Amino acid sequence: MIVTEYDVGPGAYGVALAADGAAWTSLVERGELARVGPGGDVSRISLPDAQSRPMVLAPGPDGAIWFSRGDGQLGRVDAAGAVSSVPVSKPDRSPYGLCAGPDRTLWYTLLNADRVGRISPGGGTEEFPLPDRSCRPHTVAAAADGGCWVALWAASSVVRLDGVGQLAGETSFPPGAEPHWIALAPDQTAWVALEAATLAHLTYPG
Repeated sequence: MIVTEYDVGPGAYGVALAADGAAWTSLVERGELARVGPGGDVSRISLPDAQSRPMVLAPGPDGAIWFSRGDGQLGRVDAAGAVSSVPVSKPDRSPYGLCAGPDRTLWYTLLNADRVGRISPGGGTEEFPLPDRSCRPHTVAAAADGGCWVALWAASSVVRLDGVGQLAGETSFPPGAEPHWIALAPDQTAWVALEAATLAHLTYPG
């Protein structure tokens, strides 16, 4: 194995791969994004608001890279490096995890509001309440049917929402398991990373 490291700056946090082959990362404390091009060139972009605290990144349904910010907004950076933002909630609700859906939607979690939100292809935003008001939703994975799975960090559970945002199922783990990251396999089964030192694979009989 060959390991190549690129000096992008201190505090690299999230990472996402763009359609053009570039890798993007967030520099939380600096309020910057860093890009490693397909040829290995490194560039950085300072966000207009130095307090925006970019965190989790994900490829969007529009070919751009989207990222959560610490000020109630989602950010967007296109292949040319142009940055824009979309207000999605109150600043203290902390958008965090996000992912693109197969229907050109964009899902996001609100860590401090116990909700998950969705941006439609036309730009409209809607939010769906989660069953536990202190669950602190961490990350979200879009399902093929237009719904999503959400890892509820503080509630030690994972929930499934259908295409209209209604609760379709919940899997609970022991207290303190702390599910943080979730991903869906091609067969739509879910993998969940638990801070309690396990990786859980959620499958269903039959």
